[in-house]
Amino acid sequence: MAKVTAGMITVALMLILSGCIAKQVAIDEDRNQDHPSVMAEKTAQENDWAAAKEVKTANQEEPPKDTPKTDSPIKPPKKEEPPGVQKVDDNIYVRMNAYLHAWVSAINTNSFHEVAPYLQPNSSLYYEQKALINNLFQKRITKELVDFKVMAIYEDDTTAKPDDYKIQTAETMKVYQADGSASTTNDSWLYSAEYSNGALLLTKIERVKE
Repeated sequence: MAKVTAGMITVALMLILSGCIAKQVAIDEDRNQDHPSVMAEKTAQENDWAAAKEVKTANQEEPPKDTPKTDSPIKPPKKEEPPGVQKVDDNIYVRMNAYLHAWVSAINTNSFHEVAPYLQPNSSLYYEQKALINNLFQKRITKELVDFKVMAIYEDDTTAKPDDYKIQTAETMKVYQADGSASTTNDSWLYSAEYSNGALLLTKIERVKE
């Protein structure tokens, strides 16, 4: 019978211990490969790495674009009208245009009744125009309206009525004398006017000095 020595026992123990360690390592590897939580965690990490790589690549390939600048249009300064002056009213312009044409016709035909509807009865202008029309007709002086403009409309603050106005005009007239000679006049007039029963009636006239 062979004699067992201490060295032989030591070698045998080392072989047995090495075999146990190798077997345990193999078991642990199999568990890590087959366990669902481990696989899921590994897959999530791989997805995160892939996403981070794509974002980094996109940022490198597509630099941020500049937002186009749009220049807002420059608005002209608002023009303010002088205090006390109203914007020329279309109705007043039409009324004054009709008055002047009637006035010229009344002078040329001695027909005061043509211009009377535009004048306030019993006003100073009513009687002045009636006398002027008759006087010019007697002298055989006729007129022609070349042009006129309503320059401004003022609220008449000299009266207590809210519908009283001052109307400034620029009038160009052709004047024909009895001997056939003609001349052109350019005058600026300031009319006083008031509304009566919805109609604008003239009450006074003044020459505007240059």
